[in-house]
Amino acid sequence: MGEQLKTITEPQVRFRGFTDEWEQVKVADIFNVTRGKVLSKDLVSVDKSDDNIYPVYSSQTSNDGLMGYYNEYLFDKAITWTTDGANAGTVNYRGAKFYSTNVNGVLLSDEGYVNQCVAEILNKIAWKYVSKVGNPKLMNNIMSDIPITIPHIEEQQKIGNLFQILDALAASSNEQVENLNQQKQALLQRLFPQKGETVPKVRFDGFSDAWEEVKLGDVVADKSIKLGRGKVIAKTELNNEGLGYPVYSSSTVNKGLMGYSYTYDFSNEMITWSIDGGGHFFYRHDHHYSITNVSGYMLVDDSVFDYKYLSEMLELQRPRFEFDYQNKAHPSVIKTLYRVYLPSLEEQQAIGNLFKTLDEQIGHAEDKVNQYKELKQALLQRLFV
Repeated sequence: MGEQLKTITEPQVRFRGFTDEWEQVKVADIFNVTRGKVLSKDLVSVDKSDDNIYPVYSSQTSNDGLMGYYNEYLFDKAITWTTDGANAGTVNYRGAKFYSTNVNGVLLSDEGYVNQCVAEILNKIAWKYVSKVGNPKLMNNIMSDIPITIPHIEEQQKIGNLFQILDALAASSNEQVENLNQQKQALLQRLFPQKGETVPKVRFDGFSDAWEEVKLGDVVADKSIKLGRGKVIAKTELNNEGLGYPVYSSSTVNKGLMGYSYTYDFSNEMITWSIDGGGHFFYRHDHHYSITNVSGYMLVDDSVFDYKYLSEMLELQRPRFEFDYQNKAHPSVIKTLYRVYLPSLEEQQAIGNLFKTLDEQIGHAEDKVNQYKELKQALLQRLFV
């Protein structure tokens, strides 16, 4: 190990019983700095199996860098970082046996420094040392010289355990989100008619009437549905602090939420869709809100249609049309393309209410994920130097 460099600093908040100053070291002072090996994707299975039981981590940041599974492992416990590409400098703690590809650097220690605390400390600053010339890189020699400020091993373990708990809670809530979304997709396939069918596979008790197939243009013509589009709203008019009323755009990220404004244009239920990029449909039910000019909107006669039912029906129909939604999905195009199946209003409402409940459950689980992530970020600021 090289010579350790001392500092006289400590974080804002500490676990009870710890008062020693944190000290500054270089990564190479406490770690053996190495990297993974080349591994063909053909040898890696997407899912864990009896043969392939060890996770393989690569340079991606999705799914915490998990590339798949393999029948051998290289390391038992380590800290990894992405050496190449757009995600260079991303640091992760790996607490069990794993294989690492060659585009991951690996930090090893027999003295207890391989833990969640040190990984989080390093992840906060490693990006500053990434070379941006050409393909972004953070090579072993640069990583070795990065200075980090750390507490004693016992305090590292306390901090690391706290972050492991938060990460586990966030992962559990995220798994709940995924499971609920899978349940919703399964119900969409069973509660709505599929291609070539006129009734769904499953119906609520008490409903047996035939479903009517409706051309959207016809119900627009008889005024049961009104189509339009939003207005131009500059980003400079909006805030991201949640002050005022939501403004929705065509994005599918965060359900299209673009920001907040002190004025609003609508105060009723509505279906919107993205005119640019995908044509996805959304059910809007805020008390007051606005939509931008890259979103179309649909107002319906609620004595004939249930908003939530119709929005899910339209979204389900969307992939079936041979239409490039990167072109402008203007109201006139939507009116021309879509044919939807409509049961009685009562059956629509029963189906719509079920999906409202599911969406609320998904929303609550997503909120929990975000809360755990926000709490972690706040603690990262207060528990670390």
